[in-house]
Amino acid sequence: MKKWFAIGAIFISVYLAFVIIAVPASFVVSYLKLPNNIVLNGVKGTIWRMTVDEVVHPKVTLDNIDASLNVLSFLSLDPSIDLEFGSDFSRGPRGKLSVAGLLANMTISDAAVVISADTIAQQLTLPVPLVASGDVNIFIETFIVGEPVCTNIQGKITWKKPSLSAFNETVQLGNLAAELSCKQGALAITIDDKNDLGLSFVTYVRPKKVSGNGHLTPAKNFPDNLKAVLPFLGKPNKQGSYRLFF
Repeated sequence: MKKWFAIGAIFISVYLAFVIIAVPASFVVSYLKLPNNIVLNGVKGTIWRMTVDEVVHPKVTLDNIDASLNVLSFLSLDPSIDLEFGSDFSRGPRGKLSVAGLLANMTISDAAVVISADTIAQQLTLPVPLVASGDVNIFIETFIVGEPVCTNIQGKITWKKPSLSAFNETVQLGNLAAELSCKQGALAITIDDKNDLGLSFVTYVRPKKVSGNGHLTPAKNFPDNLKAVLPFLGKPNKQGSYRLFF
């Protein structure tokens, strides 16, 4: 008797799980409390396999989102989702990542995202108007969401063959890289100071504020046609470094 009861309980549990998975994604999303500045358009499929035409934020738009729910993780009450978004023809970011811990501490892992450098540059308050070229590649091994942004993150950013255009001049910057970390709950992006610009800089990302500070110490490999911009950065200190902040 106990054996048949156990089999029946397992059957009912699996059946209910698949019933839930088959619920239309648009129905589930309609009950989600999204931030006021985020809008989802074109939600299709089920929570098992959902597609979204675009996720719109005032500063960035993701399109062609494909989300797949891991069934085993769902049955273990710790659902995880694999996401892919964007394409080679997208104006916004493109890439893939996995999201777990939806019922507790949300964790993002195995993320590989590509975003236009100019998309990032246009979000910053800079002393001179700049146009950035090339793509920025973001790799994240683990990102545990916390207050206000994170509790832990391991990852890096690379910007290969970058260039900036200003005052009708285009400057090749040499490869740039940065490490991702979490400091006092804020996402910290620390630029590797081994670069041709002599740039050392840390950007802190918080929910309603992005700030940064560092120094620019022009070295022998500093691009000649970028020296005309230096006066706009203020006066250098005794070590020849210009303070940068925003």
